[in-house]
Amino acid sequence: MAILQQVGTPYPTRQRVITSTQYQVVRLDLGAYYVSAIILLWFLCLISGSVQGQTGPTYEAARESAFAGRYLKSRELVRQLLATNPDQFEAQILMARTYNWEAKYDSAAQILVPLLEAHPEVSDAKGALLDCRLWAKNYSEALVITTQLLLEQPQNNELKLKKAQSYQGLNQEKQGLALVDSVLAVEPGNAAAKYLRSEFLAVVLKSQVGVNYYLQPNSDNTVWHMAMAEYMYRFKRAPSLVRYSYAVRFGNIGHQVELDCYPLLSAKTYLYVNAGLGNGTGVFPNAKGGIEIYQGLPLGFEVNAGIRYLGFSNQNVYLLTSELGKYLGDWWIGMRGFYSPLTTGDAFAGVGSVRRYIGDANRSISLAVSQGTIPTLVNFFDQRIAKLSNTRVSLDLNWGFGSRFVTKAGLWYEYDQVADDRFISRYTATVGLYRNF
Repeated sequence: MAILQQVGTPYPTRQRVITSTQYQVVRLDLGAYYVSAIILLWFLCLISGSVQGQTGPTYEAARESAFAGRYLKSRELVRQLLATNPDQFEAQILMARTYNWEAKYDSAAQILVPLLEAHPEVSDAKGALLDCRLWAKNYSEALVITTQLLLEQPQNNELKLKKAQSYQGLNQEKQGLALVDSVLAVEPGNAAAKYLRSEFLAVVLKSQVGVNYYLQPNSDNTVWHMAMAEYMYRFKRAPSLVRYSYAVRFGNIGHQVELDCYPLLSAKTYLYVNAGLGNGTGVFPNAKGGIEIYQGLPLGFEVNAGIRYLGFSNQNVYLLTSELGKYLGDWWIGMRGFYSPLTTGDAFAGVGSVRRYIGDANRSISLAVSQGTIPTLVNFFDQRIAKLSNTRVSLDLNWGFGSRFVTKAGLWYEYDQVADDRFISRYTATVGLYRNF
């Protein structure tokens, strides 16, 4: 019994030791598994993050290159993306837009048309194709696309303006005007809509009548008056106007009838043609005429050159004139020069002008400064009143009210040399009202 107890006694003790050791081993094994799992999970996350880091920045880099004007680099990055993921629509659309921005509209369409045939639900691709068709002056297809997009986004005012531009290209100005008015009803300050509306009105409202009055007090207590009445009709290829002028100067009364015409030779080229007759009192020329050609240039520049004729009883005056102007956003800056070979000697003059458009073409403020010899600055001439030099500063305001009425106002200051040792100052005020219909 004692032997059994001696033999059996250590068993429970040994059993407890073994069990504890096994527990420690098992616990260590589980700990190793946990650590391994954590390391594996961390490694997988690292790989995933690395892959995402390679994909995201690559597209971002392509987009940044495109916005910076590096179109070839952008397209190279996009091709790398499409090599691994051909169905990445965003990258395909970006490539198409770079072609749009380079005016390579056929290349853009080769990407967008198959994409939309396979996936017509991709609205961004429709938007890129719309720009492609609109900028390529394919107004019929642009109109179809804008109509489809507006069914999906009926309150999108930007799409409405693009549809209005499509109507404009198709010579459907009334439909375009209605769309623009719907945009302005929601966004009265939308500058693009206001400008587009002024262009539509210039076509829809084909006629304009107006009156102008000029008042010029003189140092000898006399007052010069001039009044003009005009009617213009905007023919599609040659807007034209007829003008009647009445003036009182030096006790003489002058009458003049003129015709102005602006034939359009191309989208960026037009003529200015003028012809007129006076009543022979010296206030206005007995006959006058002129022709100038205007040419639009890249980067917002415009240049013109021409000749004018003023026929008075005592002298025929020929003026050669040229101007260089540039549009800078809402600003227009121009420099014009005159040359005239008078019998009393060559005459020169220069005029610098700055105009600021405020919202649309019917609202502007202009400042002009001129220096030179008469008659290069005015339309009337007589040896008795020929001036040695003239300096003029003028400020003019055009302000439209709605679509039909335009008011004009101006204030001019002149400093004239009328003799070798005599200078006088003159002030002129002008006001006018015009109506479109």
